[in-house]
Amino acid sequence: MLGSNSIFLIMSRTDILILTAFKTEADVGIYNTALKIASLTTIVLIAINTIAMPKYAELKDDTLKFKKFVKQTTFLIIMTSFPVFLALVLFPDFFLQIFGHEFTAGKNVLIILSAGMFFGAFSGSTINILNMAGYEKKAYNILLFSAILNLILNFILIPVYGIIGAAIATAATTILWNLTAAVVIYKKFNFTPYPFI
Repeated sequence: MLGSNSIFLIMSRTDILILTAFKTEADVGIYNTALKIASLTTIVLIAINTIAMPKYAELKDDTLKFKKFVKQTTFLIIMTSFPVFLALVLFPDFFLQIFGHEFTAGKNVLIILSAGMFFGAFSGSTINILNMAGYEKKAYNILLFSAILNLILNFILIPVYGIIGAAIATAATTILWNLTAAVVIYKKFNFTPYPFI
């Protein structure tokens, strides 16, 4: 779990570090602001994870209760995150203008990052479910692969597409590790974290 958290922390800074190397301070500032605003989508996910993690560990041996609790928490995360996601996608200029008119250049970045982060919220607590259910190694491997892919994508996309490239790399790897973790959950427990599937 320590390894997973360390990799996640590194992955969350990769885009900024590579942007700093290839692009201007203005680009980094716009991207970082859009990233912080997009992160509003995951506030509920983080809050619920804090409460739900011990319960995942407690229920992991009772498949029916475990499945019900996972789907309930994911549904709650989706219902509370969706209005935030919708507001960010429909009114990106409004949120960016709070920091100054020049930040509206990050409109598309905000939309892409919000989509990636909402998919993470839509998937629920995938990595934490694996960690608390005794599959820490699987969670670690998923995040390690995603971190390597994130690094590669950022190096390829940022020089060509700038802050849009960084947003695509970040959103794509967020979607990838959530999908991969959901597949592992399905293989281990015969259900997905998605409440509608």
